[in-house]
Amino acid sequence: MTKIRPSVSPEGALHRVIGLFGIDEAADLIGKTTATLYAFGDPDKEKNISLRDAMKLDLACLATFNETPFMTMQRRAVEAIGFRACPDVTDALLNLHSGAGRLNDVVRASMQPHSPGGKRMTETEKKRIYDITDEVLTLVHQIRASTHDGVKATGKISCKSSTI
Repeated sequence: MTKIRPSVSPEGALHRVIGLFGIDEAADLIGKTTATLYAFGDPDKEKNISLRDAMKLDLACLATFNETPFMTMQRRAVEAIGFRACPDVTDALLNLHSGAGRLNDVVRASMQPHSPGGKRMTETEKKRIYDITDEVLTLVHQIRASTHDGVKATGKISCKSSTI
């Protein structure tokens, strides 16, 4: 059975790194075995990637792919728990719809025969799609956090009180 790895989790960030580099190269980058990387990426195991190894992987991803999966995951997690002011759900939802519309427009435009890459996406188009998707996911996490107000039994943090 496929395990769910939320994008705002160390497992989700590691899954992204493995998707970019492949399991063997990702393991080599931090001097670990592929079995250890699989354990780091398994949400059911209590083995976690170290901050030092996450930073090494982020630096490699930044140098090669111009993205930082672990830093992005941490930023999203902090934003989602209300470290900054929680958005009004209605405003956030409207912004989410707007972001989804922009994402749709960019994807459609990139697939047109007259686009810069023809029917194939250019790296610039892929980056734009990734950036808009990142914005949309941040909004989703903010909406989710603002609706979990007061839910402390599960370890979630109250948005209105912004307590940790």
